[in-house]
Amino acid sequence: MEPYNERELLGIACGGRNYAVDISWVEEICFDIAISKLPCLPPHFAGVFNYRGDILPAVCLEKPEEGGKKGRVILLVIRCKAYRLGIVIPAEPYMIPAGAARRIDNPPEAESCGIWKEKEIYQTEQGLTFLIDIEETVSGMVVYQ
Repeated sequence: MEPYNERELLGIACGGRNYAVDISWVEEICFDIAISKLPCLPPHFAGVFNYRGDILPAVCLEKPEEGGKKGRVILLVIRCKAYRLGIVIPAEPYMIPAGAARRIDNPPEAESCGIWKEKEIYQTEQGLTFLIDIEETVSGMVVYQ
């Protein structure tokens, strides 16, 4: 494996932690999207949203705070095989160009990211950045196939 990222990554700062998603999984970045809450969902599900006529689930990058942001938000629309979902992010994402992030081979023990499966950890200008393994994460969320 190369010591630097080979592909462009999309960086997300969230709750004092930096995440990244391989740009090839991102279908679109949507701004000002209304999310409809549904009862009896696990805490990491924000609800559902209308994306080009399809109703997709919206998942929080971090556990939402009680009485937190309501209404319209920023979503990354992710496509993974047959599945699409939105990831609610708290602020605009940023690009991490290919070759700009150095992979950490023996990372220190880090606190779990909840439902998000980490693939690798990189050192970027923003600090430690956790690359989300989209395939593993989505397969862990699928309840019925």
